[in-house]
Amino acid sequence: MLVAINLISDEMGQKLLSDEICLFLDVDGTLIDLAPRPQDVAVPQSLRGDLLRATQKLHGALALISGRSVDAIDRLFHPLRLCTAGVHGAELRFVPDAEVVQAPSALLRVDLRRKLVALAQHFPGAIVEDKGASVAMHYRACADRRIEMLAAIDSELARQADPRLVILPGHFVFEVKHKGYDKGTAVAAFLDTAAFHGRLPVMIGDDVTDEAGFRTAIARGGYGFSVGRDVEGASGRFDQAEDVRRWLALVASEWSGPSVSLLPNRKTGV
Repeated sequence: MLVAINLISDEMGQKLLSDEICLFLDVDGTLIDLAPRPQDVAVPQSLRGDLLRATQKLHGALALISGRSVDAIDRLFHPLRLCTAGVHGAELRFVPDAEVVQAPSALLRVDLRRKLVALAQHFPGAIVEDKGASVAMHYRACADRRIEMLAAIDSELARQADPRLVILPGHFVFEVKHKGYDKGTAVAAFLDTAAFHGRLPVMIGDDVTDEAGFRTAIARGGYGFSVGRDVEGASGRFDQAEDVRRWLALVASEWSGPSVSLLPNRKTGV
């Protein structure tokens, strides 16, 4: 049985606070609390500062690994820009100021995306996101029709007869995407870059979609930690997103370099 991670009193905890790790962090449900709608989430200003200082301590070896698009992540954490994987690894930005690289053949066909958006209209309360490389249907407000929605999506994909298409389940969401990329492939891609190479990978996430990232981090000699639930094969778990933020603050507190302004006209990065 997995237990809540002890972050400071054992050998593993000390490794996780060292500057030899590289961090891969899911966003929703991991760094920030979940909300009824994706647009309703809030990012504490202190989190922006902790992410910045942790990135500095790790010499840039920190990446956000999210189901949101890179553009959406940038808006959420503005003005902070980090190494980021978006849409479950379909979008990759290896350097904060670099261009976003898209996974080969990641984009869904326009006609399929339109059909999926139209399908969601049959489920009042559902929120649909067309991300280009995926279409996500959030069903929290119509959870009693979850099975019906899944069957409708499955039927549409059967009509498409495209073996590349898969349904990715998550927290109150079904997401249609192509095979061939996920959070595990995203972690692997970052580990091949200069900033992350040779470091101890640590992946933290709360959802089923994060488990591929856990497996890659563990296979490369590191750790994978779940949030809010036990996951078979994971290294341990955090109880809730607030605990992840507290731990990240510990990592960030060990940054001994100069303060860096995070917002215009601010004197500190807090």
